[in-house]
Amino acid sequence: MGNYRHILWDWNGTLLNDRWLCVDIMNGMLAKYGLARINEKKYLETFDFPVRDYYTRLGFDFTRVEFEKVGLEFIEHYQRRWRECALQPGAQKALKTFSDSGISQSVLSAANTNMIRLGVQHFQLNYFSHLIGLDHHYATSKVEIGLSYLRTLAIDPGKILMIGDTVHDYHVARELGIDCILLTNGHHPLTKLESLSIPLLKSLDQVFDYV
Repeated sequence: MGNYRHILWDWNGTLLNDRWLCVDIMNGMLAKYGLARINEKKYLETFDFPVRDYYTRLGFDFTRVEFEKVGLEFIEHYQRRWRECALQPGAQKALKTFSDSGISQSVLSAANTNMIRLGVQHFQLNYFSHLIGLDHHYATSKVEIGLSYLRTLAIDPGKILMIGDTVHDYHVARELGIDCILLTNGHHPLTKLESLSIPLLKSLDQVFDYV
């Protein structure tokens, strides 16, 4: 398993295959507010962090409706439906193989910590030493919580790997001083990721080619 001693996993789009659900929920909200619906291609071109800017690109006018209101609407729909999602192909095998190899693992996500905990319990993923998320539902940056968590780990940053699916995950890894691998079947398209000069995976089944 190479030189890594700890894996930091992103959750949404990396372990949880929820892109289709995000598109479906957003289309319901766009219809409600009289805005143009999107397809998966448009979603991939538009979605980014912070999500407030993503909503603006979709046409939401926050002088007419508060971001907090529409953001909470999305989360309420998501909370009702996330159990319709499956894990990404290869996720269970990757998690178990790393665990069996003595590599510790954690989740670092821009999702609310309680949502991560519910997902981990639902899929019976008993592999994580810590679940690190935000204390709200507005998907802001996870750099600060990541830096805080790394200070608690007695592990050389050179021995830690982040596995994610967005450019934000790449930037977080750089801020944390750790290596990064990204999936191309999550919330960012290949066209956004291929300029980063890091390993890109079509699925988690390929992760052992790099770790």
